[in-house]
Amino acid sequence: MNKETEPKIPVKITDVFDEDGYFELYLNFLRLISNIVHINLAAQNYISENNYLYLLLSFTVIDPKNPYIREWSIILIKNLTEANPAIQEKIAKLKTTDLDSKSKELLKKFQYDPDPSLFQEREEEEETDDKF
Repeated sequence: MNKETEPKIPVKITDVFDEDGYFELYLNFLRLISNIVHINLAAQNYISENNYLYLLLSFTVIDPKNPYIREWSIILIKNLTEANPAIQEKIAKLKTTDLDSKSKELLKKFQYDPDPSLFQEREEEEETDDKF
């Protein structure tokens, strides 16, 4: 066998998957995790306690190559927060600081300028018993 006909042994993961393969892999990963955490308090707490929550929330970006990744990440968040007030509280305390570069590019492409007040710090409201 000469070198031209020898099968190429992949050296890196990118040799195995093309760029589009990654997007399908991410999508299937989100679908799997979403189904695992549905009504599974132990799995929900594992994700929360090991700080995987913030990683999973990072999939909520707009992606033109994989339009369903955002939708599946929303379903994942719904399944994570279902009957789990601890995770609901963690997410409620988050604030938007900035958009990722892909989202900025898409918004610029469609000539949309987001409201700058979305990125200002939320002032924490004092909890009072008078609200109820």
